[in-house]
Amino acid sequence: MIGRRSFTSVLLAFLASLAAGCTPAGFIAGRILRAPNRQPEWVAPDPRVYLDFNPRFVEGLPRRSFDAPGLAPLADDAARLSYRVVPPAAYHLVARVTNHVEGRISRPEYQFDRTVPAPPIAGLQHPRGTVVLLHGYGLSQGSMLPWAFWCGERGWRSILVDLRGHGRSTGRRISFGPVEVAELQALLEHLDQSEPLPRPIVVLGMSFGGALALRWAASNPAIHSAVALAPYPRLGAAAERMRADFAPAFPSFLLRQAMASIPRSLAVPPQVLDTIASLPPRPPRALLVASDADVIAPPRDVEELHAACRHGSALMVVHGVSHEELMLRLDLAGDTVERWLHQAAGEER
Repeated sequence: MIGRRSFTSVLLAFLASLAAGCTPAGFIAGRILRAPNRQPEWVAPDPRVYLDFNPRFVEGLPRRSFDAPGLAPLADDAARLSYRVVPPAAYHLVARVTNHVEGRISRPEYQFDRTVPAPPIAGLQHPRGTVVLLHGYGLSQGSMLPWAFWCGERGWRSILVDLRGHGRSTGRRISFGPVEVAELQALLEHLDQSEPLPRPIVVLGMSFGGALALRWAASNPAIHSAVALAPYPRLGAAAERMRADFAPAFPSFLLRQAMASIPRSLAVPPQVLDTIASLPPRPPRALLVASDADVIAPPRDVEELHAACRHGSALMVVHGVSHEELMLRLDLAGDTVERWLHQAAGEER
């Protein structure tokens, strides 16, 4: 949530908040709740993974928009969601992993290529189902494009969404769960009314998007299941790990105070912001994916979520990739996700 290079700027802003009479925790909580696409550049974390693709990738996939209703606790902050629909086609997706070097720092760079325009899939008469793709905090639908084409190659229609306050979607603040899920549900109903979505409906999300996928699947019986990559069970613990990983010089006690004040700012009970508390009384069926090198959502946290999911859920642990990298490692998680989707499609028949 706060990058290494931003610490000096955060400190200056913190001192300014004291001069203005603001409480430090209240100031930081306001910054955390502020929409990422409205944040000043100095709070953006340093990129650790680079995604490179040709702008032609999205030719023929126009952006669409949906005006979500104002929903509590952000009823005065209605959002217009930006989304794309990616149909099934023979995209012939190719992924390459190289290194991006800046000075002495080398980071993984993921390059993707596909056929433009993509021909239809031979013998496929109708989509096998619908996959809604949800990106992580501070990202946008573009980060999930590889998964959209991957799903499309396997006969699934995908819906890419910019969550509220991300990408090109509007919204001044975020809620870390309750409002986002309600807006996604409104979008799903809107799409289903205009043209019934192919069933089954599966939600696939990464990190923050993975946590939302679990929440949404737990609240809507029309969703077959969730695929959650590196989801977190508790918001406060995930935020603390982000602080320790990205900005260790930032005082942990200030972040704890800020996270404690967020429920008050949103006028919601504290447990509403924790993924694991949102799963009862109807636990979702889910495929959860963790990495043993993930310090933000370590396997023990993902295992806790798995234990709270419905019978028939599954857990996969991959090796050696960071939290940020896991989103793009289709080569590691793809086979397991494909089997999950195949099973979902078979159960729908």
